[in-house]
Amino acid sequence: MSNKLFKIGTFSGILTIQDGESTVPQIPFVKKEKIKVANLPQTIKTVGDYAFANCYNLENVTLNEGLAEIGKQAFASCAKLQSVRIPQSVTKIGATPFYNCRNLKTIYVSKSTSLDKAALCESTGAKVVEY
Repeated sequence: MSNKLFKIGTFSGILTIQDGESTVPQIPFVKKEKIKVANLPQTIKTVGDYAFANCYNLENVTLNEGLAEIGKQAFASCAKLQSVRIPQSVTKIGATPFYNCRNLKTIYVSKSTSLDKAALCESTGAKVVEY
């Protein structure tokens, strides 16, 4: 995935990934602090290791059904992230995906998930709520 496939709104702080991509690698931007919202298309199957790590101002990320994997520390140190919904389609989660997300309060997961719920919350203090 090249940088041209990413777009950050100049003033809005919205990260848009072009439709048709299947993986979000580590975000290759120097100024990650501008990202407040991440819009992932339905085609994304994998959020890679450290993909959104250190996006300190990330407040909202939409993880769509069809997503299968969230990598190691994919959202580490996203200080403003307060909640996240893990789609039922996710079957694999890397180590401490929300490491040091000190304001993360709630992680929503499907009742039928086979994911390790304790591992999702590790190092966050968040609680898991089933939907």
